[in-house]
Amino acid sequence: MNIIINNIKKIYLLKELKNTKFFFRNPPKKKILIFDQISFNYLIDFFRLNSIKSYFQLDCRLRNLQHIYLSFEIIKKIIIYSKLLSLKQAYLLSVIETISPRVILTFNEFSKDLSKISIFLKKKSITTISIQNSDRSHILYDDQKHNKINCDILLSYGEIDKNIYKKNIKNYRFIKPIGSLKLNLAKKFKKKLNKNFKKPQYDICLIAKRLTNQSDKNLTNTQKKFTKLVKFVAKFSYENQLKVLVCGKPYSENYYDLKTEKNFFNQYFKKVDFKYTSSQINKYNSYLGVFNSKIIISTNSTLLRESLGEKKKILSLCPNKYNQFLKTGIYHLQDCNYEKFSSHIKKIYNMTDTSYFSKFDSNFFMKKTNSVSYLNNLIKSLIRKNR
Repeated sequence: MNIIINNIKKIYLLKELKNTKFFFRNPPKKKILIFDQISFNYLIDFFRLNSIKSYFQLDCRLRNLQHIYLSFEIIKKIIIYSKLLSLKQAYLLSVIETISPRVILTFNEFSKDLSKISIFLKKKSITTISIQNSDRSHILYDDQKHNKINCDILLSYGEIDKNIYKKNIKNYRFIKPIGSLKLNLAKKFKKKLNKNFKKPQYDICLIAKRLTNQSDKNLTNTQKKFTKLVKFVAKFSYENQLKVLVCGKPYSENYYDLKTEKNFFNQYFKKVDFKYTSSQINKYNSYLGVFNSKIIISTNSTLLRESLGEKKKILSLCPNKYNQFLKTGIYHLQDCNYEKFSSHIKKIYNMTDTSYFSKFDSNFFMKKTNSVSYLNNLIKSLIRKNR
């Protein structure tokens, strides 16, 4: 049985590596290394803004593995480290040591691979900086146990997130709330477009969740709730003659493409003054949608939390645990009918900004910081220190 399982694993591995290029030499030496492909395109913009031209992107996922380096030096390291780590982790550590960066950046703050190898990296004076990629508030009240991970420096959204990471990270140097790096990059992109959106063009911005190629009978609870929300928003907007902007998700394997997703929304909003946009067209389109709308609605999305930082009213139709941080459930509805949804959103519309935002615990908001500038200065200081 074990022989069969091992053969299946080998076939799977070969299939995943069919488009991978092999280099039988050492990778170039770089002072900055990007670990994992998650949100790499945002880091490219960060580098461009700060005139950072020299960095190395290390592919870490089999499905997206574009390059593999196998020199004599790397193979020798792999043999040594494979006694202490998995083969994949041994390879990653060997390549990183060969590149010899001073700083490692990642948006995958809960990476088990980086957690394992970071113990060895500290001995080499290589500092890892993990940047919060999405909202983690649910972890505080999650029934599942989360294994603690190793991390040098973590840059979180706010104070609540800092407390979450303190409970889930060990051996860290410090955790610093700096807000959302992606949001700050989006604001710089908005400034480049010379747009201020002082008078929002849309009444509602609907943040889409991933649709699926599965039949309606096999929809997940999240997909069912989102479809229900789409129907509610369409009906409410039609009844009240509101303009709606739908921000679609970027395309990925096993999910609907751009055209199919657009057609999905067209069938529900055909009687409504609405526009569809997607981060597949431009990664900042969803942020621009937030800037250009009065109220932001979704099931559960990090963009809802980011929208609060921009003083946008939000509404979530999702059974989450965020109410632990709210004085009331003003921004949150669990399972409800249309009448309750309609009544609640009218209530939000009629509230003053002061009254609405007073319902939130101040710790729930993201830190107001120029995170782009902070990260750039941190990288420079670490490179100087780790020479």
